[in-house]
Amino acid sequence: MRQLKIDKSFVLNMTTDEDDATIVASTIRLARSLGLSVVAEGVENPTTWQRLAAMGCDYAQGYYLSRPLRADQMTRWLEVQHASRAEPGERARVRALAPVACPPEEFDRPTSASTRS
Repeated sequence: MRQLKIDKSFVLNMTTDEDDATIVASTIRLARSLGLSVVAEGVENPTTWQRLAAMGCDYAQGYYLSRPLRADQMTRWLEVQHASRAEPGERARVRALAPVACPPEEFDRPTSASTRS
C-alpha cells in the first residue's frame, strides 16, 4: 500500500463541517506518518481544493477537476496536465488524479451529457 484514499463522504462537507475537516486533516497527518501519499475523493469546488492543498494532501479527484471523460477526451486532458506541470513553482501543492497541482481552470471541462461515460 502506497496511498491512502479519503472517502468523498468526508471531503464533500469539509468546508462547512468541522468534524469532517478534522477527520480529513487527521487522516492526512496519519498517512504522512506512515509514509503514504493521500488521495482525496469528492473535490467539487475551489474552496475544498485550496483547503486540501493547505492541509498537505497530495492528490484529489472530483467534479471540480473533471467530469467523467471518454478515452479520447482523457488523452487530451492528460496532455494538458503534463504540459502544465512543466512550469514549476506556479502550482498548488495538491495534485489531482487529475493532479491538483494544476488549477482546473487550465484544462477543458466537458459540460454536455454526451461526454459522460
